[in-house]
Amino acid sequence: QDLDQDNVFDIDEDLNTNGNFDDDDTDGDNIPNYLDTDDDNDQVPTIEEDYDNDGNPQNEDTDGDIIPDYLDFDDDGDGLTTLEEDVDQNGDPRNDDTDGDSIPDYLDPINDVTSKADLAISMVVSVGPYLLDQSVTYTVIVTNIGPDIATDVLVTDRLATSFGFSSAETSRGIYNELNGSWPLGELAVGRTDTLSLSLQLVEKGLIENTASVEGNELDENVENNEVLISIEVDENFEVGKGFSPNGDGINDTWKIAGIDLFLNNTVKVFNRWGNEVFSTKGYDNNSNNWDGTNQGSLSSANGRVPEGTYFYVIELEAGLSKMTGYLTIKN
Repeated sequence: QDLDQDNVFDIDEDLNTNGNFDDDDTDGDNIPNYLDTDDDNDQVPTIEEDYDNDGNPQNEDTDGDIIPDYLDFDDDGDGLTTLEEDVDQNGDPRNDDTDGDSIPDYLDPINDVTSKADLAISMVVSVGPYLLDQSVTYTVIVTNIGPDIATDVLVTDRLATSFGFSSAETSRGIYNELNGSWPLGELAVGRTDTLSLSLQLVEKGLIENTASVEGNELDENVENNEVLISIEVDENFEVGKGFSPNGDGINDTWKIAGIDLFLNNTVKVFNRWGNEVFSTKGYDNNSNNWDGTNQGSLSSANGRVPEGTYFYVIELEAGLSKMTGYLTIKN
């Protein structure tokens, strides 16, 4: 017998199996279950909690808590009662589907409200010029713009073969130079983390470096999830060991390879006694170079410095270490 026509026989609604149907009232509305068309008072009739449509609501248990849905105040086990998941408060929780996945919220245990996190990545590179066999530093910057916390955040920066890895410094987490991964885990709203990579430039030409970021949450602005920076690596900086200013058109001036990339350079040359014989700013190997002429205060034969060893001091630009060494002049 099924007096309330909910497809649960009256005998099965004697939940305490004491033979008295009147003392079983799951929702406490003073209507015993065998006469109540909505046993748990969740605004979803018991007969409609038969989701597999087999004619028996007793075998429906969405959250697997051994309480069938028609007697369960929280069908999906997410901590919110079915009544609380009636978001529009129209008295029917069946038409509330916050995340649009065709599963009503009261039966959807995960992501009833879709979390969103706008992850942004940017990158800056140390100032060039970029010369072969010298170092460069890339700094990767990751920020969670929000509105929600980001989880399982992963930054990927796979280094090109044109780079030689030297070291990595992070605000937190560990960078793996072998696969380019930098896992961050959770990233709070407004938080920024940084990764600084110190690299050697081992090949000439154009080098591109790409970094990207991803997380679990919905990111509606994917345009800021990847960044690309390109640099052009020029010839190695090399100071000539000497020259022969004899006017034969061969090796008549002192060559400093790569000096033209540093427009604000300063070059000075001294003899073995420390007397300055040459000084200029903006040395460029062409119109502003040294041909052995003595430009110091001491006079010399024919206006040229004699053969021998001379010492130089080169300052490429402010903030960089001065370079010192020697060169030999032979006529």
